[in-house]
Amino acid sequence: RGQRMGIFSGSGVGKSVLGAYETSLHATGRYPDWWTGLRYPGAIPMWVGGDTGETVRDITQVKLFGNVSKDPELLGTGLIPRDAIDAESIRYRPNTNRCIDFARVKNRDGSWSIVSMKSYEQGRKAWQGTEIPWIWLDEEPPADIYGECIMRGRTVDGHIALTFTPLSGWTDVVDGYMKWEEARKEGASKIMVTCGWDDVPHLTEKEKSELLASTPGYLRDARKYGSPV
Repeated sequence: RGQRMGIFSGSGVGKSVLGAYETSLHATGRYPDWWTGLRYPGAIPMWVGGDTGETVRDITQVKLFGNVSKDPELLGTGLIPRDAIDAESIRYRPNTNRCIDFARVKNRDGSWSIVSMKSYEQGRKAWQGTEIPWIWLDEEPPADIYGECIMRGRTVDGHIALTFTPLSGWTDVVDGYMKWEEARKEGASKIMVTCGWDDVPHLTEKEKSELLASTPGYLRDARKYGSPV
């Protein structure tokens, strides 16, 4: 049965790196020996989503493939190894400074995973119609797009991972994860993980103080702890 996992985190803790790392493992099948989580037996189609075409290009695309919008030679400097990327297969959206539409990534079994990059600004209809076993959504999706993603995995044991700081407050999507324990009792396969500034080693006390001082009071719990307010 597919699972939906929400990672609610403070700003700057590394949530996008986490999502990109797991996505890279599922695309390539190169799981480390210590990996005890979800494993796919071979190549799969997958979606990677974010707010806008520009944020997908500048955040998730960089984490996965490298900063190719800056320099095409940087392809393969992300978390997907260069030798697994079929550079000739990459399709860029026109007039977007090399925003990837989709790319083929070689799985260790010799077949090809198809990684499609999508944005919420494309609207719900762009998220319809096909079966997708793995979807990574970086930043909170609109409720209608999230609902479509659930439907995409319905017949293929689909899994969805959300990584975001809940800056929009207690939305319908957030509400479903804040009550995940109740949902699991009713049969839903859903889990929420939280991560704040104090849970990671790379943010210094000075950095945290400066970040907090520059954040409006009503957003501080969201920025620091990943708590919706």
